[in-house]
Amino acid sequence: MSRFFHSVDKVIIADGDDVRRAPMAAALLREFANNDPLFRLWGTKVESAGTGETIVEGASPVTKAKNTMLKKGVNISSHKAEKITFDDIQESSVILTLTRKQAEDVLKNVLNYYPSYQTKIIPMLDYLGIKDWEFPKLIGATQFVYSEFVGKMESVLPLFKIKFKQDTYLPLLVKGKGLGVGIIKGPVRIIESDVQVGEIEQGDVVVCSTNDVAGLLGRAVSEVGAIITESWSELGELSQTSYKFNIPCISSTSHPADVLQNGELVLLDAITGSVYGYPSANMPIKTDNLPGQEPKLSLADILKKYNIKPKES
Repeated sequence: MSRFFHSVDKVIIADGDDVRRAPMAAALLREFANNDPLFRLWGTKVESAGTGETIVEGASPVTKAKNTMLKKGVNISSHKAEKITFDDIQESSVILTLTRKQAEDVLKNVLNYYPSYQTKIIPMLDYLGIKDWEFPKLIGATQFVYSEFVGKMESVLPLFKIKFKQDTYLPLLVKGKGLGVGIIKGPVRIIESDVQVGEIEQGDVVVCSTNDVAGLLGRAVSEVGAIITESWSELGELSQTSYKFNIPCISSTSHPADVLQNGELVLLDAITGSVYGYPSANMPIKTDNLPGQEPKLSLADILKKYNIKPKES
């Protein structure tokens, strides 16, 4: 399981009937998310629901909505209208209504039963920081107005990425003293005895309790991407191993084998002595390494590329 933290896991876009604006908006956000590597990494689910009392559950989107979306290459004909439920409110990270009145209507019901959930229900434009316009109404509207709605929705999609990034960070898992200079991404390999040395693969971040890593690992030390140990000796075997083999190391850590998991991807920063959780999904990071080389990535480059800040708590 990835320990990449992102708090916006499920979004519900709510409108009165769930056959016009809501399924169109949800489909556009899903399509945008599917084409963006960071959205795919987050795995945010996007659904739609209706808030009106007279909603026809199971109804298909109206023809104008389906035709407008087909022109965008998105088919919403399989969508079935659903009325928003308390389970939806409980399970979602945020419920975005397409008008401010809809948010007020949902809040009236929610506050009676789940007052702590009121912060989840927000008009979409308020959530995105847009104050000077509203989405057009589509009941009785022409095909042109449907297209106008889609255009406005498309114009705000990039703002979702900015908003979601505010809730994204790499968690600090282990803190110790750094040896050597280097930042590397790699899978954790916990070594408790010399019997396990044969399991080491190129680029593994080896976790062990001894300072004499070279003695424990033997020839396999040249395969290691980085080393994490509990013990500390500034002039001892570990520092010599780090210098001789140019391996980033972190020592004087507290029970790393209990915190880290075999196979878990981590980002080790020997400069600060920090080990961060890293997403297990395939984040597309370009490097200048030659084929066959284990990539040693720059933490600064990764975080700058995706505008993500590490947090220690």
